[in-house]
Amino acid sequence: MDYKFGDVSKEAAKRAKTAVATLLGKEEYQFGDVTKAAVNKAMDAINDWTGKEEYKFGDITKTLLRKTLNYLEKDD
Repeated sequence: MDYKFGDVSKEAAKRAKTAVATLLGKEEYQFGDVTKAAVNKAMDAINDWTGKEEYKFGDITKTLLRKTLNYLEKDD
Protein backbone atom coordinates (compact mmCIF):
# COMPACT_ATOMS: atom_id res chain seq x y z
CA MET A 1 0.00 0.00 0.00
CA ASP A 2 1.41 3.37 -1.01
CA TYR A 3 1.06 6.48 1.12
CA LYS A 4 -0.97 9.30 -0.38
CA PHE A 5 -1.14 12.84 0.90
CA GLY A 6 -3.90 13.08 3.52
CA ASP A 7 -3.95 9.39 4.46
CA VAL A 8 -2.83 10.11 8.02
CA SER A 9 -5.46 12.84 8.46
CA LYS A 10 -8.22 10.62 7.10
CA GLU A 11 -7.24 7.74 9.39
CA ALA A 12 -7.03 10.06 12.41
CA ALA A 13 -10.49 11.49 11.66
CA LYS A 14 -11.94 7.99 11.24
CA ARG A 15 -10.46 6.84 14.56
CA ALA A 16 -11.62 10.00 16.34
CA LYS A 17 -15.19 9.52 15.09
CA THR A 18 -15.15 5.90 16.23
CA ALA A 19 -13.78 6.85 19.65
CA VAL A 20 -16.40 9.57 20.15
CA ALA A 21 -19.20 7.25 19.04
CA THR A 22 -17.98 4.60 21.49
CA LEU A 23 -17.71 7.14 24.29
CA LEU A 24 -21.27 8.31 23.66
CA GLY A 25 -22.60 4.76 23.32
CA LYS A 26 -23.60 5.24 19.70
CA GLU A 27 -22.92 3.13 16.66
CA GLU A 28 -21.79 6.04 14.53
CA TYR A 29 -20.82 9.66 15.25
CA GLN A 30 -23.00 12.40 13.80
CA PHE A 31 -22.26 16.11 13.86
CA GLY A 32 -23.60 17.63 17.08
CA ASP A 33 -23.52 14.43 19.16
CA VAL A 34 -20.87 15.80 21.54
CA THR A 35 -22.81 19.03 22.05
CA LYS A 36 -26.05 17.15 22.71
CA ALA A 37 -24.33 14.90 25.24
CA ALA A 38 -22.75 17.90 27.00
CA VAL A 39 -26.08 19.73 27.18
CA ASN A 40 -27.82 16.64 28.55
CA LYS A 41 -25.16 16.20 31.25
CA ALA A 42 -25.41 19.87 32.19
CA MET A 43 -29.20 19.68 32.42
CA ASP A 44 -28.95 16.53 34.57
CA ALA A 45 -26.57 18.35 36.92
CA ILE A 46 -28.89 21.38 37.11
CA ASN A 47 -31.90 19.16 37.82
CA ASP A 48 -29.98 17.30 40.54
CA TRP A 49 -28.90 20.59 42.13
CA THR A 50 -32.38 22.15 41.99
CA GLY A 51 -34.13 18.94 43.02
CA LYS A 52 -36.46 19.20 40.02
CA GLU A 53 -37.18 16.58 37.41
CA GLU A 54 -37.36 19.11 34.59
CA TYR A 55 -35.77 22.55 34.31
CA LYS A 56 -37.99 25.60 34.05
CA PHE A 57 -36.81 29.17 33.59
CA GLY A 58 -35.93 30.65 36.97
CA ASP A 59 -35.21 27.35 38.74
CA ILE A 60 -31.51 28.14 39.16
CA THR A 61 -32.19 31.57 40.67
CA LYS A 62 -34.92 30.25 42.97
CA THR A 63 -32.71 27.40 44.17
CA LEU A 64 -29.74 29.69 44.71
CA LEU A 65 -31.84 32.11 46.76
CA ARG A 66 -33.46 29.29 48.76
CA LYS A 67 -30.13 27.64 49.54
CA THR A 68 -28.55 30.98 50.46
CA LEU A 69 -31.38 31.86 52.83
CA ASN A 70 -31.25 28.40 54.40
CA TYR A 71 -27.52 28.79 54.92
CA LEU A 72 -27.90 32.25 56.47
CA GLU A 73 -30.71 31.08 58.77
CA LYS A 74 -28.56 28.21 60.07
CA ASP A 75 -25.74 30.65 60.81
CA ASP A 76 -27.78 32.51 63.48
